Amino acid sequence: MAEDEEILGWSPSDVEAFAERESAEEVVRAIRRLVQVGDDHALGVLSSFLAARGPSLLDKPAPSQLAVRGLVLSGPAGIDAFGKALLTQRVRYSAKALMVLMGVAEGKGLTDPMETGRVIPLDFLNEPIPAGTAEAAQRVLSSIASEAVAGAPKARRALADVLSESSMPSEKDRSTDAAQVIRLLSEASIRLTPATLDEFETLIGAARKEIQYQRFLERHPVLLDPLAAEMIPHQRLGVEYATDFALRRHDGGWTLVEIERPQDKIFTTGDDFASRFTHAFGQVLDFQQWADQNVAYAQELLPAITAPRGLLVVGVRQALSPRQAKKLKQFSENSRRIEIMTYDDLLARGRQLYASLWHRHPPATTS
Repeated sequence: MAEDEEILGWSPSDVEAFAERESAEEVVRAIRRLVQVGDDHALGVLSSFLAARGPSLLDKPAPSQLAVRGLVLSGPAGIDAFGKALLTQRVRYSAKALMVLMGVAEGKGLTDPMETGRVIPLDFLNEPIPAGTAEAAQRVLSSIASEAVAGAPKARRALADVLSESSMPSEKDRSTDAAQVIRLLSEASIRLTPATLDEFETLIGAARKEIQYQRFLERHPVLLDPLAAEMIPHQRLGVEYATDFALRRHDGGWTLVEIERPQDKIFTTGDDFASRFTHAFGQVLDFQQWADQNVAYAQELLPAITAPRGLLVVGVRQALSPRQAKKLKQFSENSRRIEIMTYDDLLARGRQLYASLWHRHPPATTS
């Protein structure tokens, strides 16, 4: 057996060479040792086993499947490492790996979807799973589904493979696996991922042109409204006005949106509203007034629109003094049909929405 220092220094190619050279017993010993170390570096080496195979394609147990169990036994950190690996590196038997994760998320413990008792040592299957692992598995599965809906090819392929395997004749009933994938994809129709939120946070902190913020929000309308059903950029209202966005909600209502940049000031140094803010707010008022006064024409452009709400996105709340924040809050509360949001407000609401959608309580685990 290789020494700890040697194992922790392995590159992905070292891992693959080891797995193809050594017996299944040695692979199990190496994976157990990495689980015992359990730090980020060990989990990185352990994740490399997901791409490894044994001396032949028929060799059992498959190193990649042993690695999945090792990551599960590493607790929430191991689950996060698995989710990252599935989206960024090669994972052999990825559908089988996801089936293992789905079993963990459902509180079934470690399972063997390879359908042969020769695949995973029984003591590996019977080991206790650390606290919080089921909840982490739920979160990672939901994130993978969100990435799949957003177009990530590896996530799409892995979930499609689960559905494909679930439809094939088998000794085991895989209908629950298919149902779980369908549920995950249905929930993920709200296209919001941690990567999207992190990208938005980076964009907020960068001094970019307004058009770049417009393009980002056009791709991710859920950040403007969690109930966004349709987004129309640069909607003209007659010859007088053009919105940044006209947004139709799932409840049928319309919102007319004006955005500025995160760097634009809401207040002057004297705590008065800045000219850019008052001009932008006036634009939203003009949009609403036009729609109210031209109902028939407006409904030709935006079906069933009536008394549309307004939304102004500008600045960042963290740049406001306590007095300015209070003044903005009072002003917004008095503007009944116009909501004023800062960019960090949008980000905070997006993160809360993601947490609400995906961070469910774990089911009861089996003893």
